[in-house]
Formats: sequence, C-alpha cells, structure tokens
Amino acid sequence: MKDLTQERYVFWRFATQDFYDCSATLKLINETTNKRIKASLFKYAVIAYCRPFSGNEAMYKEQSWTIDINWVDNLELHNELIELRSKLFAHKDIPYLKPTLGNVGDMYPISMKGVYYDQYIAMVEPLLALSNSMLETVKEKANNYKKQFFESN
Repeated sequence: MKDLTQERYVFWRFATQDFYDCSATLKLINETTNKRIKASLFKYAVIAYCRPFSGNEAMYKEQSWTIDINWVDNLELHNELIELRSKLFAHKDIPYLKPTLGNVGDMYPISMKGVYYDQYIAMVEPLLALSNSMLETVKEKANNYKKQFFESN
C-alpha cells in the first residue's frame, strides 16, 4: 500500500473477509452435535463480525478504520454482539459478569452472569442474516470504490 486511497480499499477487503468468515463459521454449527464446539464456533463468528467495527489501526490516517454503523440494518443485534465480544468473549469484564464469590469450607466457588448455549444458538440465524447483509454491503462499497479510484485511471 502506498497511500490512504489504497489503505481504505484494503480495509474494506479485510472487512469483507471478516463478514465472510462470520457467515461461513455460523454455517459450520450444524455440522456438529457437540455443544462446546458449537459455542466456540459461535464465539469466533461474533469476534469475526465485530472486528471491522473495533477500530483497526491505520498507516495513512490518524483515526482507526471502522465500518460505518449506519450500514448496519439490525442495530439491536449489532449492539448485543459488540457487548458480547467486548465484555465476555475477547475480555472478561468483572462489572459485566457480576461475580459472586462464595465460601464452602476451603472452596471458593464463583457464580456469575453469563450468556449460555441456548442463547448463543438462538442468535445464530439472526447473526447469519446480519453478517450476510454486511458482507453484501461492504462488497458493494469496495467494488464501487475500486471502480472510482483504480479502474478509472
């Protein structure tokens, strides 16, 4: 990459791959009956979906690259996914988890808030639709950008 114009296009191509990875990973969930594998696939899909919104470091501009939130057609789900990614999957935020430390003899069990298997599985189809929508949107933006800045020269 030699300039901001190329970097923007590269970012959009990276975002395209992330949304594709999200979609493809969600489709793998039906290929297993193992709940731990399904939950792990779901977590990876959420991380892949959120990556283009998380502020990717730039070389040719001061701000990080992010996808425009106005392109998202299901903001309620989007916000829930960002929260899961940021507070539970990529990090374990204590205020989000609200842990309670117990004491049973010399043991100290911890109970906490969480999102569990059934909740993950209920989100698979809506996330698949959202990731496919974002995939098409970003592909279109990237193709239009390519035509404007690379093919017209």
